[in-house]
Amino acid sequence: MPQTTYTSNDKFLWFVTFAFLAFNSIGGKADGGAAVLFAVTIIFLLCSNFKFQVRPYHLFVLQFTFFCYISAFWALNGRMAIAKGNTLFQILFCTSVFYSYYSRLRNVDLLLRLILWAGYFMVFYSYLFYGIDNVASMESDAERLSNEFANVNSIGMKAATIVIIHLYFCMYRKWEKSILLAIPTIILVASTQSRKAIVILVLGPLLLYYFKYLRQSRKSLIPFARLLLFVVILIILVITMSQTGLFSGVTQRMTNMFNSFTGEGYVDSSTSTREFFRKIGWIQFTRTPMLGVGMGNARILAMRATGHDCYLHNNYAELAANGGTIGLISYYSIFLYVLFKEFKYYKVNSVACLFIVMILIRFVSDWGAVSYYTKTTYIYLMMWFIHLEKCKKWYPNIK
Repeated sequence: MPQTTYTSNDKFLWFVTFAFLAFNSIGGKADGGAAVLFAVTIIFLLCSNFKFQVRPYHLFVLQFTFFCYISAFWALNGRMAIAKGNTLFQILFCTSVFYSYYSRLRNVDLLLRLILWAGYFMVFYSYLFYGIDNVASMESDAERLSNEFANVNSIGMKAATIVIIHLYFCMYRKWEKSILLAIPTIILVASTQSRKAIVILVLGPLLLYYFKYLRQSRKSLIPFARLLLFVVILIILVITMSQTGLFSGVTQRMTNMFNSFTGEGYVDSSTSTREFFRKIGWIQFTRTPMLGVGMGNARILAMRATGHDCYLHNNYAELAANGGTIGLISYYSIFLYVLFKEFKYYKVNSVACLFIVMILIRFVSDWGAVSYYTKTTYIYLMMWFIHLEKCKKWYPNIK
């Protein structure tokens, strides 16, 4: 039965979860991530009356983890593949403990709120770390924020995602005054000059509104007209803001990205480098199409080609090079399973709409980021699977 009454012990676990999520957002460059993960797991084991039950989440993540391990047999460097398997197994163990506790709650709203406020904590920490003047600079020649405490693209994407989550609560539930916190968050996104974050900010609200329109029993042209009006206003806002100093850097980077796709116009060195890294992955995929060169081993390909030990800046190319077709299927089958299941419930459960939007955004943002071994990815997956488990009980007639 879902837990409906909460004790001080529960509130302590909520605080621990919040602290873990906040550290995960701001501690990307700090040492001790594994120690924090271990400590949080022990706390939940001791305080949450842990009872392990095998769920689809565990099976899906375990099969991908197992694939990482067995890829060591054909990997260029077997230790790298085993290291990736170890990372995923540690994350799976920790999130399994989380799963046991949060699946007993009434719904996933609390977990969503914890993710939301941990994200806002990261936003205000960023202002304190970089300085308000540096983040909100309106100078056209202002530099992009540095990667000192966390990857700047990760900061931008997490900040953009919490704006989408907050918009969901306002659009589908009740408008909240706290949505004003989205303003400094959007300014932070602009300062990171993250193209992926900008795509999330533009695509997320459009998809949220679209699914809200689909949920209506009576279809009329009024909501559709509102959607078109929203798109027009959004385009005007984007054009207007692109003329300001704050958004000039983002505008230039987005232009460079489009130029790289069209093959016309100027393309900056960063965009060219990322495109080259993607090509490394896809070329390797043509050579080892089924099994790749071993999970985590794309770094060796990058080192050979560029002299830099780094990932390929594209989750699809990274997985294609590391694990081939089997690796791509092993990983993305998890997301496709959740997406297919959530589509069954979006008309009767509004949270399903948010999660569909988050998954679709993930498919887009993975074109410019490597996400298959991050803690955030599996925290989201854990939350989505818990929600599906709830929906199965709430709506037994939906098969």
